[in-house]
Amino acid sequence: VTPRLLLCHAAGTTVHGFPGYEPTATLPSVPDVLDGAGGANTAAVRVDLEPGTKERYSGGGTTILQLLLTEVTGKPFPQVLQEWVLAPAGMTDSAFDQPPRPERASHAARAHLANGATAAARWHVYPELAAAGLWTTPRDLSLLAIEVWRARRGESDRLLTAESAKLMTAPAGIGSFALGFEMQDRGNDATGEVWYFSHSGGNWGFRSLLVVDREHGHGFAAMINGSDFNPLLEVQRRIVQAYEWKGDFTKPPRNWPIDH
Repeated sequence: VTPRLLLCHAAGTTVHGFPGYEPTATLPSVPDVLDGAGGANTAAVRVDLEPGTKERYSGGGTTILQLLLTEVTGKPFPQVLQEWVLAPAGMTDSAFDQPPRPERASHAARAHLANGATAAARWHVYPELAAAGLWTTPRDLSLLAIEVWRARRGESDRLLTAESAKLMTAPAGIGSFALGFEMQDRGNDATGEVWYFSHSGGNWGFRSLLVVDREHGHGFAAMINGSDFNPLLEVQRRIVQAYEWKGDFTKPPRNWPIDH
């Protein structure tokens, strides 16, 4: 298992995602989450496939990277991400506060469940910061995407080198993920390859979607405080139609694994 394989979800690690905890709950430590102990509400994260043989999305693997970063730097994960990512990208309305600080909580959206129903809790909280702990906005996600795109073109090094940005926006060779982003080839036999880098998000009562044309830089970021992902796909459909995006968005990208 290597960081590269963890980043492209091909390390063979288990646990797809995390349901979060009630805001008043005592949160398990990250090592406890990885061992499924200490009050963790998910199973232990383990390697049960030969690394490098298959893509399988694993928030558990991303949590291993979270622990790695804190051990190597000797700093809390929120501080590392503030210094390395949020500040350089200009993401001033983003933070890994779990639970959110009062000033953020006062204007944060409330989670909604099936059929728009509300629950007793306004949201869940997550010790799995790298996989599920970011509070952000569509504007800030767009700023991140712009910096990645500009770095890939050699136009900015505020956040990434061109080499790193290219690794983040090209399939890693195992499935549809690059080192972080999911890659979508929306081309066909007539157009050839038409690449978009993207990522979706799904926490308890929230959904999000980021899609960016790798070559031309146009894209969108959308977020809802609900559990149904379909409205975001409708946003995508209308944007693609209105702005005449290149590529086929009527069916799954042709590079996606059959069991995606």
